[in-house]
Amino acid sequence: MKKSFVFASIACAGALALHADWTCQNLFVGIGENATSTNEMDTTNGSWNFSTVAAGEVSYAVATGLAFDLETDEHIDFTVGNEEPADTGTVTDVEVTGVFTPLSGTKPTDEEMNGRSAQVGFIVAIDDSGTNYCAWTGSGWTVLTNDNVSASANVYGETSLLVRFDYRGPTASFAIVSETPAITTNYLGNSAGVVYLPITSSAVTGTALANRKVNGVSCYGSGTIAKADGGVGLGVAAVGDVKYGSLADAIKGAAEGNTVTVLRTTTESVNAKDGVKISDPNRLAEGATISVPPNTTVGIVPTAAELNSGTSGDCTVPLQITAASVNQIDIDLGDVGNTKEVINKAIDTSVSPHTLTFTLQTKADIVTNLTPVAGGKALRHNEERLRSFLNTYVHDLYISSGSTSAALLTAIETPNSTSGRPLWQSYVLGVEPSASLAPVSAPADTSTTGITLALPVAIDPTGDYTVSYKLNGTVKEGATAGNIQIPIENSGTYTVTIGLD
Repeated sequence: MKKSFVFASIACAGALALHADWTCQNLFVGIGENATSTNEMDTTNGSWNFSTVAAGEVSYAVATGLAFDLETDEHIDFTVGNEEPADTGTVTDVEVTGVFTPLSGTKPTDEEMNGRSAQVGFIVAIDDSGTNYCAWTGSGWTVLTNDNVSASANVYGETSLLVRFDYRGPTASFAIVSETPAITTNYLGNSAGVVYLPITSSAVTGTALANRKVNGVSCYGSGTIAKADGGVGLGVAAVGDVKYGSLADAIKGAAEGNTVTVLRTTTESVNAKDGVKISDPNRLAEGATISVPPNTTVGIVPTAAELNSGTSGDCTVPLQITAASVNQIDIDLGDVGNTKEVINKAIDTSVSPHTLTFTLQTKADIVTNLTPVAGGKALRHNEERLRSFLNTYVHDLYISSGSTSAALLTAIETPNSTSGRPLWQSYVLGVEPSASLAPVSAPADTSTTGITLALPVAIDPTGDYTVSYKLNGTVKEGATAGNIQIPIENSGTYTVTIGLD
C-alpha cells in the first residue's frame, strides 16, 4: 500500500494566475530552473531540509523532479526565507505540481495535522466513495470535487494543486488542474466561483495566523514534486484594514459610509458606489477612471495639502472622475470641516487627469453667529457684507483653520487703536474702523435755535442694529448725521452719543 502524500503549509503567502483578481509578486521558489540535485535545488527565498530522512528516500532528477518515499513519521520540509513579502494581510497563493500518491485507509487525524503545525493539508484519498482530492483546514477532511476520480483512473499523472490563503478571513480555497485524467476544478466544482473554507487549525490559530505569512511546505509519504512556488497578492486598495486586489473589488466590498483608500497605482475603470468615499493620498489613481452612475453619490477624501491645511482658498484634487452633476460628489473635509465649508464645486474635464475644484471658506454658522457681548445681537443681517469685512480687517484669522466663532469674536471686540471703537461697532455703522465719529459743526449752519453738528464721515448701517443719536442720553427722534441739534437756550455741557439697539 502506498503511503500518503500530504501537503501542509506551515504559515502563509502567495498569488498565481488562477486568481486573476490579484496582481502577484513571487515570494518563494522551491525548485528553480537550474536545480540539479537535492544539494542544489536552486531555491529562491527558502531552503529544503532532507537531513532527517534515510539515505535513498529522497532524490532529484531534472526529468522527474523531487521524488520521495518516506516512512510513516518522516517528512521533508521547504522553509520560506526571511525576505519580506511585497505586501502583508492580503492573500498568499501556493502552487505545488507533481504526482500525488493516493492514500488507502485512514486519513490523518486533526491531532496529527495539528502536530505538524499545518494550516492546510491535501491528499488523494481512496475510500468507499471512490478516489477523491481532499483538503484539511483544521477540522476534518473535505472532498474537493463532486466528480469522483475512478479508483482505476491514472491518478499518478501530474497534477497542479493551487491553494489560496486569504488572511482577511482567514480562509483557504483550493483548485486542481490535472492532465490525466483531465480535471480542472475549484472547490466542489462550484461553477459560481471558489468556495472558501475557514482555517481553524488550533496549531496555527495564534502567532502563525496573526503573522499572515506562509512559513513553508511539508511533504509526507510518497510522491514527486516538479514545482513548489508561492507568491503574495498586492493590495491595490483597502477598506479599513481589509485589502483588495483591485480598486473595483474594494469599492464592491465597501459599505455605505466606508472609505476606500488607494494603496498602489491603478488604471482601472470603475463605477462609484453610493455613499462610499474614495481616498487617494498619494495620487495613485490619477490613471484610473471613476464614473458616478445616476442616483449615486460618491465621497472624495482630499489630503491635508489638497485642503490647504484648512486655510480658506481654492483647492484642486486630481482625479479622473465623471458625473452627470457635480452635486453627486461629496467632499469629506475631515477635521477641516469643523471650521470650513465647500463652495464653487466643479469638475474640470479640460485637463488630464480631470480635476475636482472647489473653494474653502469659513463656515456660515461661524460667521453668522458672531454675537458681541456688549450688543447682544448676532451679526447675521448680510452674510456677504460681513465676510467681506472680516476678510479685510481680520484677514489672517478669518481664512485660517482656527477661524472659530470664539476667536473671531475676540478679534472684532478688540478696540481700534485710533478710534477706540471695537471692530464690530465700525462694521454695523458701516465706517472705517479708524474713522473718528466725534461730531463737528455742520457747514452753513443757519439755525437760530441751536448749534447743528454733523458726523465727519457718512455711515452706512448694516441693519443688524438700530442706529440712534442721543443727547445727554435722550434719543433725538429724526436726527441724522448732518442734523444733530444742540440747544442754545440753556448754557451747559451736552454729550452726543450714537446708540446701537
